Amino acid sequence: MGKTITRFVALLLAITLLVPVGASAAADTPFGPGAVPLSDAEMAEVEGEFSPLVTSAVAGGLISTASYLITTPASQWTLGGAVRHAIAGAVSGLAGYFLR
Repeated sequence: MGKTITRFVALLLAITLLVPVGASAAADTPFGPGAVPLSDAEMAEVEGEFSPLVTSAVAGGLISTASYLITTPASQWTLGGAVRHAIAGAVSGLAGYFLR
């Protein structure tokens, strides 16, 4: 069974790599023919940067939830426990942002 799966994955990879992907007109207009580039003033408005404050909260929540899932036996996992750890991690991430 393992060899069959391995052969299937290898065959799928080979087919994927051998199928020609043409760089047609899509490369010239990646967003369609009606797309108009933004001006410099419009680009200044839409920087697209994440707030370090939000990033700290999200990272803290993710790390704390992962820690809960790793350290708690799977038979004892609860949604409430995961949410509590996510909230505590987010608060910890915010505190870390302000106290750095």
